[in-house]
Amino acid sequence: MVSQLKVNEIIKQSGSSITIGVDGDTVSGPFTNVPAFFAYASADQTVSDATETVIQINKTLKDTNTGFNTSTYRYVIPVAGTYCFYGTARLESSTAGDVGDANLKIRKNGSDVIQIFENYSGNNIKASNPFGSVILQCVVNDYIDMTAYINVGSGTPKIDTNGDSSYRTYLAGYKLIGA
Repeated sequence: MVSQLKVNEIIKQSGSSITIGVDGDTVSGPFTNVPAFFAYASADQTVSDATETVIQINKTLKDTNTGFNTSTYRYVIPVAGTYCFYGTARLESSTAGDVGDANLKIRKNGSDVIQIFENYSGNNIKASNPFGSVILQCVVNDYIDMTAYINVGSGTPKIDTNGDSSYRTYLAGYKLIGA
């Protein structure tokens, strides 16, 4: 038999905390940060030099509301609200000391919302790992994706994943509760 408790207010009797349930109980409903997802690129992606390219994030580790499309590399918003998104990519050149500019963008509906720009000209570097995060107000069917821009001298630019499970290149996010 399932019981329900319907009240308008809970006031603590004493102390500084209220305990509901016991360790190991799960919480659902408005107290959980869902929808939530973590998606990553599972294979290296060779890109054109000095060209903005959508990162091929093609696998999900977690996707509570099946919002991530591994064919279009986009997270499509399933529930309106305020979200926190974050991501990183390993941007590198096939030639040591060849990365000049490394640029990572998180976009909403194809428009830039955050750009992380790193300039390594003259610093003899082969790779960069820009990281960015942003909080956005979203409506149902908005989409979020991530792009990279790598400018190298004579080498071949690529987005490196180091295999299927190292999570060097990923995009993740969750709906904020109470926002």
